[in-house]
Amino acid sequence: MIFSTDSAFKIETKDVSYLEGGIHEDVSLVGVRQERSANGNLFLEFAFDKNGAQLTHTEYEPTKRADQSTEELEAKANNQVRRILQILQVWYTKEQLSSFSAESFDQFGKWVKGMLDATDKSKKVRLKVVYGNTGYTSLPKYAKYTFIESMEIPASESKVKDLKIDVFVRPEMGDVEQTTKSAAATFGATSNSPF
Repeated sequence: MIFSTDSAFKIETKDVSYLEGGIHEDVSLVGVRQERSANGNLFLEFAFDKNGAQLTHTEYEPTKRADQSTEELEAKANNQVRRILQILQVWYTKEQLSSFSAESFDQFGKWVKGMLDATDKSKKVRLKVVYGNTGYTSLPKYAKYTFIESMEIPASESKVKDLKIDVFVRPEMGDVEQTTKSAAATFGATSNSPF
């Protein structure tokens, strides 16, 4: 084995710049995609960019947990639709977005993607970016507070505010201690075992 600095310098670096937590101005929506994850889960992904720093926000198709009622699932879906409508309302009026309904997340996603693909991507937005429990950035999970708006709204009239529930500083992500079984527990040793 040879340890060569010349060979190592031939490796091209591919640094990724991301939007950190906070309220950002002059951000562009660069795209929307609808696909299935490797696990087969349908999702919508919204991509934003500010001077090369990027944010992707993913909304997965809501699924019902065993301990969840139908009403709770419907509330979850309504919150998701409201978050997505908040993004759409940067480019469309409430009247333009009203009266649409879909029988599936797939149909809804195709409509959202079609609407956003048809928008003027040069229009800039003010965007709130928060950290989640895993330490990655995303749009907020709530639907009742404004997290995106057009830059045409003066900063003095902005509804995008720093709320106490927003996490703008990346949480410390320490190593998770893995528990292991002792040899005696693993092999079912008896009380007279040398372990």
